[in-house]
Amino acid sequence: MLSRKSQDDHSLLCLDIGTASVKACVFQDRDEHLELKGFSRVQQQHGNLQGGAIVNISQTITNVQQVAKKAENMVKHAPRDMVVGLSGEFVRGTTLTLQYLRGKPDTIITAQEFKTILHELQWQAFDTIRRQISDEMSLSEIELKLLNASVVAIRLDGEAVTDPRGSQGTKVEMEIFNCFAPLDQFGQIQNIAVELPYHELKGVFTQSFAICHSLALRNALASALVLDIGAGVTDLCLIVDGKIVGNRSFAMGGNSLTKRIAYTLSTSFEEAESLKLSYSKDELEKKSHNIIQDALQSDLDIWISSLEFSLKELPIKKMPNTILLCGRASVMREFTNVLQEHDWEHHFPLNGEVEVRALEYSDILTGDFETEDLDQEYLPVVALANASYDLLYNNTSVESILNTIISDKGL
Repeated sequence: MLSRKSQDDHSLLCLDIGTASVKACVFQDRDEHLELKGFSRVQQQHGNLQGGAIVNISQTITNVQQVAKKAENMVKHAPRDMVVGLSGEFVRGTTLTLQYLRGKPDTIITAQEFKTILHELQWQAFDTIRRQISDEMSLSEIELKLLNASVVAIRLDGEAVTDPRGSQGTKVEMEIFNCFAPLDQFGQIQNIAVELPYHELKGVFTQSFAICHSLALRNALASALVLDIGAGVTDLCLIVDGKIVGNRSFAMGGNSLTKRIAYTLSTSFEEAESLKLSYSKDELEKKSHNIIQDALQSDLDIWISSLEFSLKELPIKKMPNTILLCGRASVMREFTNVLQEHDWEHHFPLNGEVEVRALEYSDILTGDFETEDLDQEYLPVVALANASYDLLYNNTSVESILNTIISDKGL
C-alpha cells in the first residue's frame, strides 16, 4: 500500500516523457539535500512521439502510469506534487535584457516595489519573446504557452546583485529568460497528468533549461553548450558568462541514424537499432562496421547543420569552448567526432579548442547518483528535479517571486 503524505514532506515525482522511453524518479528534499528514493524506465512503442510531440496519447498514458507506479513502489510512497520535463522542436526560449528606471533612487527598494519592478519587466519579456517565437514558428501568439521563466541576472546601476531589495539605486536591469511551447503540446501533458490520480501537476519545464539551471546553481561552468541528444529530438541550451542565453530543439536524434541503417541494409527498425548499438560498442565485423559508418555520414552532416542553424537563431556572440553531451543517443562517438571536427570558427567567434565531453551528475549537483541501474540516460530527469526544487520550493528566492507573479497573472 502506497502512503500519501501531505505536501510538506518535500517529495516530488519527476517524469521524462521521451521518444524512446518514459522515465520516472521520486525525490525527497532533506535539509536542502536532494535524495533519489525510487526510479524506473519503460520503453515507448515506436511512433508514440514524433519530434517531441505525443502522437499516440493513449499508449503514452499507459506507459506513464506504469513507470510512475514502478518508481513509487520502490519507496512505498506516492508524492502528491509532480513535474514533467518537455522537449521538442517547437519548444523555444530566449533571454531578454530589460531596464526599469526608479522615480525615487534615494529610497530603499522594498519587497513590494521589487515585486512591481519584476512584474513589469516580466510582462515586457513575455510580450516581446512570445511575439518573436510566434514569428519564428508561424503560430499565433495565443497558440503559445509560457512553460517557465527565470531571472538570469540582475544589475543595479551597472553593478551585479543577487537581490536588489534593501538597496538604493536608479536603474534596475534584468536579464529574463522565457520559454514557450505550443498550447496543444502543453495540453497533452495536462491530459496525462489527469490520468495520474492523487498527483498535482506543479510545473512543466524544458529538459535543457533544467540542466542549464542546475549548472548555473553549481557555478561550475561560465560558458557551455549543452546538448541533450535523444532518440527523436536534439535539445540545446546555451550558457554564456554564466547566463542562459536561450534554448532550441530540432527533430533529429538517434532514431534518424537507426532509420538510415534500416534503409541501407533493407532491414527492420528493431534490427537496425540492435545493429546501431553493436556498432557503437565496436562489436561488428570490419565490413559491416564500415558499411554503417559510411551510411551514417550524410545524416551526421544534416545533424551538425541543423545544430548550427539552431545556434544562429540565438543571440550568440562567442562560441563556448565546452560542449556537454547527454541523452540516449549521445553515447555514439559519431556525435562527439562531428562536434570536434566541425569548423566552428567559420561561423562563430571562438577562442581556442572546443572540448566535447559527457555531462556528469557531479556537474549539476552534489551527491552520489551513479549506480549500476541509474545510467546517464537519467541525468536530464535528475536535473529536472534539481531545478524544480529550486524554482518551486525556494520561497526566499527571486525565482519564487517571479513564479508567483506568473501564477497570479495566469501567463
